[in-house]
This record gives sequence, C-alpha cells and structure tokens, in this order.
Amino acid sequence: MSYFIIGSNYQLADTSFSSKVAFSADKMTQLHHDLLINNLADCALIISTCNRSEVFIYKRKVDNLEHWINSIQQAIINIHQLETSDLAKFYQKLNQEACLHLFKVACGLDSLVLGEPQITGQIKDAMNFTEQFYASGNLKIPAEFYKLIDEVFACAKEVRTHTAIGKYAVSIAYMACKIARSVLPVNAAKQPIVLIGASQTNLLLARHLLRNNLNNLIIVNRSFANAQNFVHELGTGQAYTLEQLPAVLEQSSLVFSSTSAQDFIVTNKLMQEVQAKRNYQDCLLFDLAIPNDIDPAVVNIQGVKLFNRDNLQHMVEENKQKRSSAIDDSLPIIYRYLERYSAHNRILQGNDIIVEYRNAINQHRKNLVEEAKHALGKGEDIEQVLENLSISLTNKILHTPTLMLSSLIKNGQTCQLADLSTYLDRRDKDTIQEVITDTLNKDIFKQTCCKDKSVQFSDCKIRNQSTPLTYHNAKSTIPVNSIKATGDTSKCPFHQQAYAQQKDLATQNFDKTKGVFIPLDYQMLENQLLNDLVQIIEQKSEATDEYNEDLGIGLVKFKKKRI
Repeated sequence: MSYFIIGSNYQLADTSFSSKVAFSADKMTQLHHDLLINNLADCALIISTCNRSEVFIYKRKVDNLEHWINSIQQAIINIHQLETSDLAKFYQKLNQEACLHLFKVACGLDSLVLGEPQITGQIKDAMNFTEQFYASGNLKIPAEFYKLIDEVFACAKEVRTHTAIGKYAVSIAYMACKIARSVLPVNAAKQPIVLIGASQTNLLLARHLLRNNLNNLIIVNRSFANAQNFVHELGTGQAYTLEQLPAVLEQSSLVFSSTSAQDFIVTNKLMQEVQAKRNYQDCLLFDLAIPNDIDPAVVNIQGVKLFNRDNLQHMVEENKQKRSSAIDDSLPIIYRYLERYSAHNRILQGNDIIVEYRNAINQHRKNLVEEAKHALGKGEDIEQVLENLSISLTNKILHTPTLMLSSLIKNGQTCQLADLSTYLDRRDKDTIQEVITDTLNKDIFKQTCCKDKSVQFSDCKIRNQSTPLTYHNAKSTIPVNSIKATGDTSKCPFHQQAYAQQKDLATQNFDKTKGVFIPLDYQMLENQLLNDLVQIIEQKSEATDEYNEDLGIGLVKFKKKRI
C-alpha cells in the first residue's frame, strides 16, 4: 500500500501562484480521470481551498515507486499548465508522512488560522466529490481508503472536543463578534446591528453574527448597489446608503465599520449628535478598518465604547498563543489514530501474505494429485506414488519456513529463533489460553502498563523492562495471565481490546478436537490430499475387474496406514 500527497499552501506560494494551482470542479474531474486511466491511483482526494491545493493519492500496489511519483508530478504539471521548476513550490510526502499530514490538516494544525474548523468540512466536500466521481463510473472506492478517511474525521472530532485547539477567537472579525455577544443582553437577537461597508471583513463578521443568532443586520455602504449585493450574498439584512447613516446609528447600540475610505466615516461630531438623540445610552463601536473609519475621540462621549484593530489584534495574539499550546495536546491523539490505522493495514497485508502462501501450497497439492493420477494410470506402484507425493508436498510446505529459519540464523536473530524454537517444541501440548497469554505479553502490549484503571489509552506508558506484564491500579497489581478470555469491564479498556483481538486471531486456527493452536493447518492439507488419492484408487478399482485385482491389496494397505 502506497500513499502520496503533493500540494501547495500559504507557506510556500504567494496568492498569484495559489490561484493558478486552485482546482475548479472541471480540473478535479479531469485529474481524477487522468490518475485512474494511467493506473496511478486506486483512489484520490483533491482538497482545494483559498489557502491550500493538494492531492492525496492511494495506490494498493506500486511496482516502481520513482516512476509512480514522477508520473503524478507530471499529471499535476499538465493539469495546471506549470513548468517543471514550479514543483519547488509544492510539498511532497510519502506513505506514513503523507497520512500524518492529512490527519494534521483535518485537525487544523496546518491551517493559516490555527485550529480553524472549516477545513474539516472542506475535506468532507472533497470526499463527497470523489464518491460522486467514482459512482458516475461504477467504480468502487477501496475499503482501506474509506477506513483512513473515517479515522481522519474521528481524530479531528476528538482533537476539537478534548483540546483547546478551536476554543479561542483568532481572527479580528470573530473576536469582534465574541466581544459583542458577551456584552449584549440575552434577548438582543432582534436588536438592529449596523455594518458600515460591504467589505470581505464585514461579510465574514456578518456570518459570525448570524451563527450567534444576531439576525437583524443593517448594511450601510456608499454604493447602494453594493449594499444590495452584500445582502443578497448573505441571504438576509437591509441595505442603506451612506447618506442614511445618521438615522441608522440612532437605532442601534452596536456598530461595526470596515471600509477603504481615507477619511473618518463616523466623526466625533456625528456621534455627539447621535448620542444626544439616544439619551446617551451605551453604544459599542468596532473599527476594523485601515486607516480608521471611526474618530478615536468618540471615546470621550458619554456612553460610547470603542474597539479598534490594535485592541482586537492584541487579544487575537493572546488567543493564538493559547491555541498553540494545544498542539502538544493534539499530537498524541493524532499519532494514536495514525497508529490504529497503520495496525489495521498491517493486518490486511498480513492476511494477504497468508492467503497467497496457502493458495500456493494448495495449488502445488493439486498439481501433485494430477501427477499421481497420471502415474497410477500408467500402473506405477501405489506406495511409491504416495511416497513421492508426500516427499514433494513436505518439501514444498517446508521450503519457505526453512529459508526464514536460515535467514534468522545467518543474521544472528537469536530472540526470534528462541521464540520460534520454543513454540515448535510445545505446539502439540499448548492450549489456546497459554498461547494467547504468551502472545499478549510479548507482542501486543510491548511492555505497556496502565497506572490507573480510569486513565485513557493515550495515558498508557511504555516500559523497557523484562518483567512480566501486569495491570496496575491503586489497590492491587493483577498479572495479565489472570485476565480471562471473556474480559473484565473493570480492567484497562486497552488490555481488553487487545486481548479480544488476539483471541479472535488465535481461534481462527484453533483445533478444538486436539485443543491445540495450529497457525498453518498442515493436517488439513494432508488429509485432503490423502482423501483425493483414496477417491482416485477407488474410482480406478471400479473401472475394470482387472484393475481392481491389481490395486486391491494396495488399497487395503493404504487405508490401514491412514488409520
């Protein structure tokens, strides 16, 4: 399984280049098509936002890694009509690093605004586009790719729930909204709120206000047409001209201003007149413009409080520091989810290897049966045919394990040899419980212990000790060997989960009649082969009386030998 990500973001490219490599819907469709038709991807995810443009690619089997990466690079160059030198403005990550990058992006750790929540929704949109594209061509998205995306979203949710990564306002507009909401009464939803200017800052601010149920918006702009367009894009609000500003200000105690004007829009004189008509009721002004829209002298007017960009920026910087400290809390969660997905992949790959090996042995068995049929048809001695067949099958089955043992011996891997030797010596007498317990101690937990039964999995510590694995709580120390197959809900949840997983793996090859654990079912292969031979002999003996006479004695001997 191979993963590759190539992309450009605000850290590597200016606005001009970012615009050039942005993906329209047509470009996304074309790239998906190119990657599939050129056998470069089993699935891809294309993320395109104002601050990033990246392509995440999954391929189950890659024969030539360098050629694969070069081909993907060329596809990106072609789709955006770039020069080869432009690749310097892209980051490129492979396999584990590529997956880690996707997790960080989804959690907001790689965003211009640290922890911003929109990116998770943008990744969902990208996945929806991928699903629609594949559905249109009756193509199936690999299950392991779905598994990765599920883990990414689950990780992002946990990071936002259990850390402070998204809890503090880190934009001027959002900070202004938070302050306004905190000072307004609970029943202020219908109170008029004035936004001066049809700027992008005010548009972002208006959306924050709407999400906080502050819906009575008044948009004032020099151009009435632009004010109307603003209201249309927002989906709510009332449009006014700048000439109507004095009358509008008299209606509201909350005003935001963000224009490109070079002179004050709200002068000291204007606010004195407005406040006099309002009987000097409290009025909160936010000046988000550069240069200022509101005369700073208005703070001397009774009832007026003013926040400008400098005040807000100072608060934003403090919040950014708070969010940055949450990165340390987020990374362990991300690594845990990444390891969980990696473990899932290792199991899949291990299963593939086992299936391939068993299929190869089974195919060899079938070939030997055909050879035996041919030999028996020529009248060769039955016992000699069986002897040759059993030797050939045994050699084939033992060939790969023998090579593995030779490699361990050659490389001096004494620990693995000792474990394997111990297992081979006792494989006929071990019970499944002993095998599971031993595997839990050596392989699954890797000397992990929980200091308290109430701790989360992420709090488990790693110990480099050779002592038997135990579970600790405040009152007692419980050996792992005492944890039964049914599990105990009072024990560490991680121990429970790992124990259950190992039990499931073990029971797949557990011979209940013998009470032993058999990783590769040699007995089944042997019995299947012998049954085939008995069937061949019986069929041949029934064919003619003469053939029956020749084979009768051998058949009786063979059946007795099996018993």
